[in-house]
Amino acid sequence: MMPHIDIHYSPYLDEIFKIWIKSMHAFKEWVIPPVKTVEEKALLFQKTWEKDGLLILKEISEITGLSFKRNYIPVYVVSGNPRAYSNPIVIKSRLTESEFINELTHELVHCLFVDNKDSQFVRNADVLFDNDHIALFAVIESVLLGTIDEKIDVENFPGNSKYSDAMSYVKKVGHYHIIEECKRHHDNVQ
Repeated sequence: MMPHIDIHYSPYLDEIFKIWIKSMHAFKEWVIPPVKTVEEKALLFQKTWEKDGLLILKEISEITGLSFKRNYIPVYVVSGNPRAYSNPIVIKSRLTESEFINELTHELVHCLFVDNKDSQFVRNADVLFDNDHIALFAVIESVLLGTIDEKIDVENFPGNSKYSDAMSYVKKVGHYHIIEECKRHHDNVQ
């Protein structure tokens, strides 16, 4: 069973994020978009997801051999936030459709890994790689290239060496190899 992904504007979370972001020195000059703009973006994101979302969810499950344990995953769109979150999924409104698919796929793979934290795949990912985003980026790259011929956009995370290091490793070794290593039984992984 694939979860229903419900994408919508959250006025309650939006107020919290506005206050939080404005309290950060780096975002003092940030201009808060009008609520109507954020609501429209949430609708656009929902329509964007409806085009390929089910295919992306199926591909994530097929590639990893894992299944989602939830039948409903809300996605909250807010005016802005410095980074997306996976529990709950909170994504900023100032993304392109392509950036949104990248970020949502990223957060959904996090959700899948949390749902299956005791699986061989996730245990292998934790033990074999010192950066927990290596397996995650390998899955995302495989999914996006296999479904919508999209590349991972790590440009959304400037200054995040954990992400750029993980992506460099995926590019060097290859997403397919990393996924196969996560699927394989390893005697030293309990």
